[in-house]
Amino acid sequence: MNKLIDEFSLPVFVIEIKTSKVLYCNTTMEKLIDKDWKNLYAKDIDIFSDVIENSLLKDSGDGIASKSGWFNYIFNSSRGTDREPLNVSRKKIKFHGVPAMLYVINTEDAPKAVSSRIVRSTTKIFNAISNFSSNPETAIRDILGLIGDVFASDCIVSFINNKPFNKYFHCKNKTSEDIDLLRLTLKTNMGEFVNLYKNHQPNKIYRLTKRNSNFLFANLQDKKPTLCDMKLPKYAIPIKFPSSIKNDGLILIINARRKTEENDFASSLANMLSFFYYIISNQNQIEELSFYDNLTGFYNRNSFMRVKQNLSNTPPETVGVIFIDINGLKYTNDNYGHSFGDTVIISTSDAIKRVFNRNNVYRIGGDEFVIIIANNTREEFEEKCARFKKILLEDQCSSVSIGMSFAEGNQINLNSILESADQKMYEQKRTFYELSKKEHTIGKMHLCHIKNQIEDGIASGQFSLYVRPRFDLKGNYVNGADSIIHINRPIFNISNSFQLVRLLDSADLMYPIDCYMIKLNCLFHKRMLKKYGKSVTTSINFSNRTFLHKDFKNYLLSSVDKYGIPHRYINLQIIYLEKEISRELITTVNELYKMGFHTSINHFGVGETVFKPLQQLLLKSVKLDSSLTPALDNQKGIIALKSILKMTSDLNIDVCIDSIGSKKQVEKAIEIGFKTGRGDYYSKAVTTKKFEELFVVPYLEKLK
Repeated sequence: MNKLIDEFSLPVFVIEIKTSKVLYCNTTMEKLIDKDWKNLYAKDIDIFSDVIENSLLKDSGDGIASKSGWFNYIFNSSRGTDREPLNVSRKKIKFHGVPAMLYVINTEDAPKAVSSRIVRSTTKIFNAISNFSSNPETAIRDILGLIGDVFASDCIVSFINNKPFNKYFHCKNKTSEDIDLLRLTLKTNMGEFVNLYKNHQPNKIYRLTKRNSNFLFANLQDKKPTLCDMKLPKYAIPIKFPSSIKNDGLILIINARRKTEENDFASSLANMLSFFYYIISNQNQIEELSFYDNLTGFYNRNSFMRVKQNLSNTPPETVGVIFIDINGLKYTNDNYGHSFGDTVIISTSDAIKRVFNRNNVYRIGGDEFVIIIANNTREEFEEKCARFKKILLEDQCSSVSIGMSFAEGNQINLNSILESADQKMYEQKRTFYELSKKEHTIGKMHLCHIKNQIEDGIASGQFSLYVRPRFDLKGNYVNGADSIIHINRPIFNISNSFQLVRLLDSADLMYPIDCYMIKLNCLFHKRMLKKYGKSVTTSINFSNRTFLHKDFKNYLLSSVDKYGIPHRYINLQIIYLEKEISRELITTVNELYKMGFHTSINHFGVGETVFKPLQQLLLKSVKLDSSLTPALDNQKGIIALKSILKMTSDLNIDVCIDSIGSKKQVEKAIEIGFKTGRGDYYSKAVTTKKFEELFVVPYLEKLK
């Protein structure tokens, strides 16, 4: 509140009538006190309280205080008698329910001297602020009225974000027909108004002319000249919310009969009005958050309790209740993350919306929904329930337990109906978990959500190929790259590709993405070969499961043949190895090696990826795990790295060192014997276009 009152640069304070205590003092007043009233003003200083009390006893009415009265005595006693007298306005108000007296001071020591009329208006402003919380619409109309008084204008109109605040018109002696015509004009010319507030500074007053407003009111003047007298000035004040970046609205002042010098005061009123709008908007958002579920758009538990009470007080003729609980949501959240769990909730809510009016649906818990349908026949209720079950069956993704109950007649007991539906739902849920436990299906019940969204994402171009270059350490040129799937738009609220890969891999659903990566790599190589006749080998990470997929080898071979890509450009990189390497994996990897594909292992040097794969797999290269790179900085680590290099060299396997971060590490890696490396020292992952510009073209030039 202090900041709002300080917009007018007037000292303001409030005294409780009963106790003569100071209840409120704005910043401008405090500065004045610090300067002149240091020894006289405080809540508990007797002399100040006594003088206030005596003044109230003598004259407790509203209006301008005497220029030679008690107030000048107090004020001038500390600053000398040769100063100009004060101009003080006072008014009885209620401050937080307490009878009090508001004082507004206009003095030469105030930052800006304003007229006595504005001093009196400030009491209205303070009342508007005080009343805003209990009656915001009245407070807004009061401020609009004050702006109208400043300009002695016929009409004041305001709008926010392209929408007229029709109920906040302030028009003097105008019929409802006049106001309707004004509203229509606003709507017709809204584009012009929007441009006006976007192209001008907020809280400044602009006179509307043909040049700056395209003569917005010409049509209105033709229809009703008295409503929009073209001989009288029109003004506009762009306004903005306190927390906004762009201007958010406009105040229009129509038929101004007074040329005012009080622009600062008028613009301050506009600023206060924008603050009121800001508070109302926030209150609406808070109310929405209080009664709506943000994730699904349904009502929340607060709304459920409210409607439950209303229906209990006034029972409908019929009522049907449906309880819905998502099966296994906790397991889904624990194993695949809450982002995917949210996807399951949204999918279930989408199925509900296809049948039921969202105004009848309440999300009362993380996995629980209640639908209350009043005044439908039993046949209508049962038809909707059957349709909903059919949608769930066709979808085969949302596994839910459902309980339903219906009642009609004069003796409806809502609590009993709710309890009956809830009990039926829990009985179905118990049966579901007993069967799922026997069949070991609980972990897979919602996985089709992932599968469907991944397939939709691939079809809609939601994923693209990024690459991270590998460098010849000595020659300082690109000699390969690693492919990374990039998420163009978040999926399951995930925008990080590594998080998505972990989710898909845990759900055993990486295969569609792996196949898409093969296609994207083939398209990249095809473009390179067409433009330059050469390309660079790019790695694609695959899990054991992908290598063992029944269609993997055929898809890979058909793709490279379709696009005419030499096998050597495709680096098939095993992202990790399990403790036991299956015979099927060994057979598949070795066959692909013999076909000319570049086979390799990622994260080499940790866990099981050391000796056993080197004995059993035919490999062209390995990429060291990033945790081994710090070994470059200590003697024991260097000995270990040299051992790895000696072993792989004897087996004719190339080694790429990962996560190089400095020139010193490059020099040490070359000294030890590494030929290839990658890391932030060279480049992060970039688009294929950027990779081509920055690295491929220079590399191919070097090969000429």
